[in-house]
Amino acid sequence: MNKFIVYFNMPLNGSDEKSIESRGLLEDLVGQGNWLQLTGELIVIKTKMSLNDFSHEFLEMNPPRDFFVLDVHDFSSSYDSDYKRNLFNDL
Repeated sequence: MNKFIVYFNMPLNGSDEKSIESRGLLEDLVGQGNWLQLTGELIVIKTKMSLNDFSHEFLEMNPPRDFFVLDVHDFSSSYDSDYKRNLFNDL
């Protein structure tokens, strides 16, 4: 399974229509239990798709929020590596 970080230009933790729709589209694409919201804007997902395939398919779903995707291995953090490894392994 591949793990990616999806960054949205606006927080998705609200109850507004665009946040709910964006989370729903994401779940439709990767499946229930295959994503974890880290912050309002950051969501980590796991999928069998490649980064390009996921990005292309999600873009075709026309989510109401702008986004970009990066591989978890390319994600830099101020957290120590054990914390980051455990966080992403929990998904």
